[in-house]
Amino acid sequence: MNIRRGVTFSVAEAAFATGVGVKTIQQAIDRREIVAIRSRGARRVGMPELLYLSLRQSTAPALSRPGRAALYKALRESSSDTETSQPPDINLASGVVRITPSLIVERLRVKLAALERSTTLVTTDPDIRGGDPVLRGTRVPVYTLSAMKRQGASDAELLEDFPSLTTESLDAALTYAATHPRRGRPKRAPWQRAPKRSGNGTRRR
Repeated sequence: MNIRRGVTFSVAEAAFATGVGVKTIQQAIDRREIVAIRSRGARRVGMPELLYLSLRQSTAPALSRPGRAALYKALRESSSDTETSQPPDINLASGVVRITPSLIVERLRVKLAALERSTTLVTTDPDIRGGDPVLRGTRVPVYTLSAMKRQGASDAELLEDFPSLTTESLDAALTYAATHPRRGRPKRAPWQRAPKRSGNGTRRR
């Protein structure tokens, strides 16, 4: 897929695509290292920010603060509203530092393709599990799969427990759960619900 310069991403999606933690991205926005826009009360960043955050982990640490600012400026100036297959090389300090973001772009393409698959394979329907996100064509809730994965279940175990899953749909579910964190207190899974107690304090079965 090509890199679309006009689209924006949530902070969680940016963290997934770049490998930079959500907290680090929020801090970069707070100190105006990168620019974010507000959409429905949430922060979103564009492709120049994704490229900068990705490069920040490898190239930017070797640069001074003005050098990082110059890198970000160069990335923003090279952006446009059209699709591009490859951003240009970036020269800083009159050619002293030359940055070729081709490898970063290839990594971003893989991650962005995974994001696109997740939104295609995951759906919400108020008539299915109260509107919780499920894998399309099934009743398998993505947050249940994510919770089981966090508790130590392997991919092979999840595929065995949910025969309707494929490797691709499981990856899509886990990607969706990672990039669309639930708001508020998460619902308890059936196996996590504590047994009710009777008036004398004994557990009811």
